Amino acid sequence: MAYETRYCSHCANPLQWITAAEDGGDVARLRCSACGWTHWGNPTPVLAAVVEGDDGRVLLARNAQWQEGVFGLITGFMEAGESPGSRRLPRGAWNRRGCVPSPCGCSAAPNSCV
Repeated sequence: MAYETRYCSHCANPLQWITAAEDGGDVARLRCSACGWTHWGNPTPVLAAVVEGDDGRVLLARNAQWQEGVFGLITGFMEAGESPGSRRLPRGAWNRRGCVPSPCGCSAAPNSCV
């Protein structure tokens, strides 16, 4: 049975296809015009990248809400229809730090949890 989300899970108003600016540009998604809730109609696989500079140092992410001394890899969500090799992460790293990444290998771990 296929299920189509038609109503906002927050306020029960009908959802509409609304285009809004997101990290990667304007994207049309089912959104609630009453409360602004967005229906993410795709699973949320996440990619992580090791972004290494010419000097061998690795670019790490830092969140102000994390405890001191905690860092993470550069990560990003995949959109429906994207593949791990679609260069979404290097673009994200470039957006965050103004670096221009070089193409490199891609390693996927399907059906695994870390």
